[in-house]
Amino acid sequence: MNRSEIISMLIERDGAKCANCGCALLDEQISVDYVIPQVIGGGSDLDNKRLLCSRCNAMLAKPFKEYDVECYLVDILKTSDNFRNIITTIRHSDMPVDIIAERKEGKNWQKIAIEVKTATTLTLDRIHTIIAQMNMFKTLHQNNKYKLILAIFARLSEAALNLLQQSGIEVWDVNYMAENFAVAISRSQNKLLQPYFKNYFSNRCKSLGQEYIEKLKNCAPGIDNWKEYQNIVGEILSYLFCPPLSSPMPEKSDYSNTNRRDFIFPNYSDSGYWSFLRANYKADYIVVDAKNSGKKIAKKDVLQIANYLKIYGTGLFGLIVSRNECDMSAQFTLREAWVMDRKLIVNLLDNDLEQMLLEKIDGREPENVLRQKIEDFRLSF
Repeated sequence: MNRSEIISMLIERDGAKCANCGCALLDEQISVDYVIPQVIGGGSDLDNKRLLCSRCNAMLAKPFKEYDVECYLVDILKTSDNFRNIITTIRHSDMPVDIIAERKEGKNWQKIAIEVKTATTLTLDRIHTIIAQMNMFKTLHQNNKYKLILAIFARLSEAALNLLQQSGIEVWDVNYMAENFAVAISRSQNKLLQPYFKNYFSNRCKSLGQEYIEKLKNCAPGIDNWKEYQNIVGEILSYLFCPPLSSPMPEKSDYSNTNRRDFIFPNYSDSGYWSFLRANYKADYIVVDAKNSGKKIAKKDVLQIANYLKIYGTGLFGLIVSRNECDMSAQFTLREAWVMDRKLIVNLLDNDLEQMLLEKIDGREPENVLRQKIEDFRLSF
């Protein structure tokens, strides 16, 4: 559904007036606003959208600050007898965490350091950055023996959770907070974050997205299951991105029949992130290769999809979806394809697909994972 269609449906539902001030809307003044921001769990359906004039949109569009979220969490902790000496560290430049406190552990009190993240989408590269930041704090304050905690108002993939736990960092995601602070949350009068938890609780039932996560985990890597994996990847990407992308064309060959790819998703989006990709990365079609090998992606695997990408054909954007990351030769070939030919090929792993599915389940944009992967790749040069 494009922007014009959304505006027409909202005008039909609410009239051609600003939902905030009530003024009549002219075409050049119309802005589509999310009632509950997507970054705190608001859905992308029409029920969560409204029309605003340009003045009200500018006034209301300011995102909530991380400090507001820290204060919300501090208020919740203060309602519990299991926490004491709770302090926000915003004025302490030597504290690269947000909250320090003490938590009751049996008869003793344990010092804890909490890093709060409002970003709801985190790739593994971003997780590594958070781990480095929190380890720096631990090194600076090693005499105090703080327990490190990451509080994030979202759900993380299993790979992200494992990585944090292996680094000795405890994770307070929405699952943890909803189960351990349920009473305090239910009593909260915070108008900013209370809608988020309301949205989360409404989505806790098993969904199609969760079924796809289980399918992915149950499919063993290896040549024996290549077809099953290919089908699962096609189903997941279609569930995540169709629409706005058109349904995929499976196993298409080029004119010479020497280059064959698993899926091609036509991209006719006229707004949003896919429109941005088409305009900036020649992503007229999204070319996808699914690799179920138990080995790392090699140079030849990258060249297979790179040879299919042509400026006068499918465009210059492709995805390799695989069970394992790229080896050094493949990483070099990815960089070479971008620098020499402007062919952008992104490698998505199981944990990336899982994080995208969690974003979809919780009413956010799964494209955020892809955006972060591209940002990290480009900023690595």
